[in-house]
Amino acid sequence: MRHILLAGMISSWILAAQTGPNPASIEGQVVHAGTSAPLKKVSMRLSSGPTNRTVETDEQGRFQFTGLAPGRYSLSAQRAGFLAQNYGARRYNTPGTPIPVSQNQQVRDINLRLTPQGVIVGRVLDEDGDPMAYAQVMVFRQMYRNGRKQWTQANGSSSSDIGEFRVPNLEPGRYLVAAMFRSPESNTGIEESLPEKAEMIYGGTYYPNAPTEQAAAPVDVSAGSETRGIEIHMTKAPGFRIRGTVNGIPRGWAGTTVSLFPADSSWNVVSNTQVQPPGNQFELRGVPSGQYTLTVRMPSDPGQMTASQPVTVASGNLTGIVLTLSPWFDLPAQVSVAETGNTVNLRNVRVSLQPVGLVFRSGNLNVPADANGRLVFNALSSGRFTVNVQDIPDGCFVQHIKYGGQEVTGDGVEIALPALLEVVLSSTAAKISGSVMDKDGKPVSQATVALIPSDAGAKAISVTISVTTDDSGNFTAAHLRAGTYRLLAWQDIEPGAYADPEFRKPFESGATEVTVGPSEQQTAQLHAIEQ
Repeated sequence: MRHILLAGMISSWILAAQTGPNPASIEGQVVHAGTSAPLKKVSMRLSSGPTNRTVETDEQGRFQFTGLAPGRYSLSAQRAGFLAQNYGARRYNTPGTPIPVSQNQQVRDINLRLTPQGVIVGRVLDEDGDPMAYAQVMVFRQMYRNGRKQWTQANGSSSSDIGEFRVPNLEPGRYLVAAMFRSPESNTGIEESLPEKAEMIYGGTYYPNAPTEQAAAPVDVSAGSETRGIEIHMTKAPGFRIRGTVNGIPRGWAGTTVSLFPADSSWNVVSNTQVQPPGNQFELRGVPSGQYTLTVRMPSDPGQMTASQPVTVASGNLTGIVLTLSPWFDLPAQVSVAETGNTVNLRNVRVSLQPVGLVFRSGNLNVPADANGRLVFNALSSGRFTVNVQDIPDGCFVQHIKYGGQEVTGDGVEIALPALLEVVLSSTAAKISGSVMDKDGKPVSQATVALIPSDAGAKAISVTISVTTDDSGNFTAAHLRAGTYRLLAWQDIEPGAYADPEFRKPFESGATEVTVGPSEQQTAQLHAIEQ
């Protein structure tokens, strides 16, 4: 009798789960992108706001999420040996397409295709062909940063005790491979006298044995391949020392670090050392010729004290460098509206400071305004920043930004004093909306639409912006300054490519031109460019 009651209770629980208040579901399958074979043990993650759920695919690569409340869900897939994929994304590591789910809806046939990772395998050797252990290996891929394509580190590893390295999780493409070796004894203190001759060191070397990225040999990686035989032959080059003093360190404080970075920021830190009391001196050893940024930072409560300056190492040691720490400070800011008598709600308009180059973050760099448009950046370290404004009220655009009464340009502004940062909005924003179609006249979702203002070179904050089409191929660009814009749409481009004038040049003859006045709305129908 007890078993019958227990079985009845279990059946009731199952029935309740199936007929509960949220019987909606999402189900589908994950397959190998190359062979279409089902993939088991794929970790599927479903998220919507604070809700996150994870399941694994079965032997047939199938998965199911049940008991879902109505909403829009993001879905991602991850498995060892494969590149992570978001549902609906056309490229790796890019946002996907949300899945809308209504009450009682069973969403089926959600399919994802996972691409196997690429791997680069090789060795690091010295000038005699002997293995070099524990060298740092870096892999670079061309990506768009700050409106231009640059070699950017994509992954890394280190050589083993027999000089071998393996860099996994690479998407198909072309890469540069480089190695760097730093002796553990390179920065152990300050010697009384500098060496008379340059010390021979192993500088950064690109595959196969090039000192610069311009002379390097690219390595092609295809999906699921192991590119082997990549041997980096390290050679010795003259290395020099940088010696100096740090001013502004509080008495008795320890732990201040001096670091050296390449001026183009393409590598990780070249060298670092600790400032030595009581004279607060430092010495960096084994620095190859080149242009660098020398940076010092001292952790403090609640912020950081920092200093930096460019240095050029040519054919000898650098001495007498003086870095003076700047203390953190609070930066006041004010958001206002240019038109008088306008009742725009300024609460929660967010102003953010984005560090340019090697500016160490300190304090909160994204701050909302109060009802009067006032806000404060606390514990800010001096440096160069770009200023961005988010959550702009409907019908408004950013008319201008000033720091200490001086106009802030798109290249950023040097902030070193607690002078007022002013953000002035105008309530006469224009708006351009429309749709994007493919060559067959079908709507294109997740297309990138670029709006290029005709005065982009003249006005500091009139820069190219982008919006993304929704599931129906529609887009809206709000918060625009009145003027003329040229519109281009791509079905699939690399993130950030739209901001590069060189990338846009071949397509601009086919741009759609739209002129919009203050507080006006215009529409445009665009055809997606297929890459």
